[in-house]
Formats: sequence, C-alpha cells, structure tokens
Amino acid sequence: MMSGAIVLQYEGGLNKGEQNDQGNAYLKNLQFDYIVGWYEGDLKNGEKHGVGKEYDDKDQVRYDGGWENGTRNGEGKAFDQDGTIWYEGGWKNDTRSGEGSEYAADGSLIYTGGWENDKKNGEGSEYNECQQVSYDGNWKNGEKNGLGTEYHDNGQVRYDGDWENGKRNGKGQEYNEDGQLSYDGYWKSGEKIDEGSDLDLGNSDKSFMTLSDKSFMTFNDERDRVQTGRAVCIMQIMKETNWDKT
Repeated sequence: MMSGAIVLQYEGGLNKGEQNDQGNAYLKNLQFDYIVGWYEGDLKNGEKHGVGKEYDDKDQVRYDGGWENGTRNGEGKAFDQDGTIWYEGGWKNDTRSGEGSEYAADGSLIYTGGWENDKKNGEGSEYNECQQVSYDGNWKNGEKNGLGTEYHDNGQVRYDGDWENGKRNGKGQEYNEDGQLSYDGYWKSGEKIDEGSDLDLGNSDKSFMTLSDKSFMTFNDERDRVQTGRAVCIMQIMKETNWDKT
C-alpha cells in the first residue's frame, strides 16, 4: 500500500500566481519521491477543474471526463489498468451518480441505469453474459427494490412484480420459459406465501385445493403431491379431507 503525502507537481499556465488554465499536474509521493500518476487538463486554483484525463504511473488513462474542485464530477469514463472501460456516465464527488453504464473485464455490458453514491439507484437494466436483459426495473442501494421484471435466458419473462432488498417481495407473477403463467400471488424474502394461486397444473388429472388457513397444494390421482405456499402437515390435510392414504 502506498504511504506518504501525495501532491500535485504542476506544469502549465499561471494566472496571478495560481495554477489555472490548462497544464499537466503530476501526482508525486513525497515520502519516496516518485511519480504515481499524472493529470492532463483544466485546472483552477491548483485543483483539477473542468475537463481532463488522469493517468497512472504507466501512462495508462484511468479517468477521462469532468472535474470539479479536484474530484470527478459530471460525465466521465473510468478505465482499469489495461485500458478497458469499466464505467461510463455521471459522477458526483468521486462517486458514480446519475445515469451510467457498468462493464465487465471483457467489455460486455453489466448494467445501465441510475446510480447514487456508487450504488445502483432508480431505474436500471441488468444484463447476463449473453448481453440479454436479465432484469429491468427499480433499484435502491445497489439492490433490486420496487417494481421490476426478471427474464429467463431465452428472453421470456420469468417474474414480474415487487422486490425488496434484492428478493421477490410483495405481489408478483411467475412464468415458465414458454411464457405461461405458473404462479400469481404473494412473496416474502424470495419465497411464495399465502393468498396465491399455483396455475401450472400440467394435465387434467391434477387438482387444486385452497386450505382453510389459506395455504394451498396441488395433487394428482397417484397422490404425487406438490405443495406450494406455506408449509403444512400432510397427515393433517389428509385427516381433514378424509383422503384414503392408499
């Protein structure tokens, strides 16, 4: 880890004894006396201000865009150490804020939409490895939050409804890969809960029953039961409905 004070060593125009206009400002470590990076662009009162590029000690551009009082502000692009762009969009006080796009190491798009304090915020779309939208909707503090739509890899809607802290929460509909509705009901922390209806019964020999406590289950004539909703006791269900166990 680098230690010691980092200062700007300036070369460029002067205005009334202050560092202004355009020039090069070198980032220098005072303790060990070596250059750790440099800046090329607009300056005001000795600070990066306006439009400029920041380079690392290998002369690789790490940021290209707007500055205000020494911090990244406005529109700008950020690059990793091999020159691959990893973010393009709005900045405020050195954090990603406003509209922007995030990229993977191979240059593929990961996310495009709103940001606040370096976290996904507002409306935005997330992409899978095939560059298809995997989620489109609202975000808060970097998590899916509010209304949003999740997609299967084939582009069909997988889930459409409410989210909270990155999980399905509230009212929502679930769909299979063929686009058929399989569940319409309520969710809590990513799990199906009461007052829902499992609509994907498959074939005609299956039945659907809603229990008195608002739990529900599907079953067929061979007693191959598939339960959805809140966990309930199978033996208690059989007793209350007078089912033959054989």
